[in-house]
Amino acid sequence: MKDKHTTFSFAYRILLLISVGVAILGQLARISFSNNLGFLYLDIIVLFFSLFTLAIADRKWMKEIAKKRILCYLIIFYSVIAFSLAGWAVLYGNLPIVGIMYALRFFTYSSLVISFSYGLEKHIVSRAEMEKAVLLISIGIAILGIIQYVFIPDVRFLSLMGWDDHYYRLVSTLFDPPFTGAVIGIGLLLLQSKRNKKPLSVVSWIVMFIAFMLTYSRASYICYLIASGIQSLQIKTKIWFVGLLILTIFSMVLLPRPASEGTRLERTQSIVARKETLVSSLRSISIKTLLVGNGWYMTSGGLMNTALPYIPSRASASDNSYLHVLESTGLFGLVVFCLLLVTMLKSVKNNYWVLPSYIFLGIGALANNLLFYPHIMFLIWMMYAVSQAKE
Repeated sequence: MKDKHTTFSFAYRILLLISVGVAILGQLARISFSNNLGFLYLDIIVLFFSLFTLAIADRKWMKEIAKKRILCYLIIFYSVIAFSLAGWAVLYGNLPIVGIMYALRFFTYSSLVISFSYGLEKHIVSRAEMEKAVLLISIGIAILGIIQYVFIPDVRFLSLMGWDDHYYRLVSTLFDPPFTGAVIGIGLLLLQSKRNKKPLSVVSWIVMFIAFMLTYSRASYICYLIASGIQSLQIKTKIWFVGLLILTIFSMVLLPRPASEGTRLERTQSIVARKETLVSSLRSISIKTLLVGNGWYMTSGGLMNTALPYIPSRASASDNSYLHVLESTGLFGLVVFCLLLVTMLKSVKNNYWVLPSYIFLGIGALANNLLFYPHIMFLIWMMYAVSQAKE
């Protein structure tokens, strides 16, 4: 029996290690079937991880975790998503393939709360090891991003594959500055919560901070400062936050400004575009949308680039995570989703790392669909499991 447990523990740790490595590779580890259909290698690893945990977890433990409020809200939200897709199928007479794939992705990643909680409660991995896994992902993406910024600053060719055309901005392996900024920001907040002055920790923070600033993502800057401010109130070190604020502003002034619209922090074009998109989305909401939604990821999921039909579009949902939920599942779905988020926030309110990170993502989700991005969902559930684990 002991040998069996040892084998399961070894397999669990290997799957976790592979997940971290594949997460660092980001969109480089992706298989595309058609213009807007495909999956990440991380999707497959997470699926195996979840199935493996369900196979080895004892029934008594599963019954206990099933009683947790967060699982209840997740199950209700799964049901709402399924109902929205069933409604779409009945209305249009077709199978909502895109919506089903995105629903399976959300189900798979959110089930990681069970996988990570099991590993921590059964002492297969420790909290410190989980935190190191998050830090490894953040710093790995930061280092690869710096390499990309130095050697491949012009990534406008990615627009041919449906990504935004960035020039002299750090996009790393995620191909999008705001999402890259969010992942690196989580790593920065983790190191700040530890207040560790060892050389390796200091160097890691500096590397990540440089990479973070080179994203030129203003939304990420704002979210990071707000999250750090809350963190300083938790730790009761206001002077430290003032120093960080000065450093961030000073760094913004010193940032390189090559001939690129994206590096102009005072740019307004993207703000106007987002405002117009938001207004257009709100105006398109009908009574039917409020009642049952348009189907999970079926509002704009799978649409082609209208200007260049042979180029796929990666904009499969609204930039605003909350608006996306409203459009997809209706008002009831949004209420359930918000109750899920509130429950998670209450559960982590005393954690100096997870609460600020969740606030970072929650605010950032107003401008970018952070809450349903695969790599960020992976980190969200890992952080939650860490916050709930006993020392």
